[in-house]
Amino acid sequence: MTAVAEDEPDLNAQLDALAPGYLTPSTDSHALVFDSEGKNYGAEIRFYPRGRRGSMSVGFSIEQTNITLYAKGPVTQNYTDGSSATVEGDAVVDTNPVTTHLSFRWDFVPSSRVTPYFIFGLGLGPLNGDVRYTYAGQYARGSQQLSVSGDWTESFDQLREDEDISLDLMLMAHAAFGIKAEVLRGVILLAEAGFWDGLILRAGLAFRL
Repeated sequence: MTAVAEDEPDLNAQLDALAPGYLTPSTDSHALVFDSEGKNYGAEIRFYPRGRRGSMSVGFSIEQTNITLYAKGPVTQNYTDGSSATVEGDAVVDTNPVTTHLSFRWDFVPSSRVTPYFIFGLGLGPLNGDVRYTYAGQYARGSQQLSVSGDWTESFDQLREDEDISLDLMLMAHAAFGIKAEVLRGVILLAEAGFWDGLILRAGLAFRL
């Protein structure tokens, strides 16, 4: 069994180095499992056009959101000569944009100390982060087998320079149902669950003048 150089980011490029121009990819398949996680925090100013009796309010916030996307599992690349390579791949996309948001909130019972609410908003900010990919597995051709492995990391800025992506701004949509409770006059606890470019659970503390 022969080991192939480990720092080449692309499997096809690794194998082509062994036999230049000989291996031509045909079909591929995968059983990747996708997942995500993240966290969010920020600060907001909210205006009630109709005062304390009004149900609708407009908010402006600055948010820091950390989002990590995962793709992990086996990937098989077949070649026209009948050979194939199967590797275990692990891809991670990390992004942590600072975004500005405009949101609209409707309190169902604005006169009550405890009321459910619905909120909808949009945010915009620079798209930044990193993409990482590692793999390790076997290339098989007849009775021959080779170990193949590699890793690759690039920032979003590098991907834009290489013209692999063109986006430089991130648009975030926010829609959630929540509940708020005024525990003391002007001191409010909030909790909500909904969508923030993905499912999210949030809690916060607010002060109302």
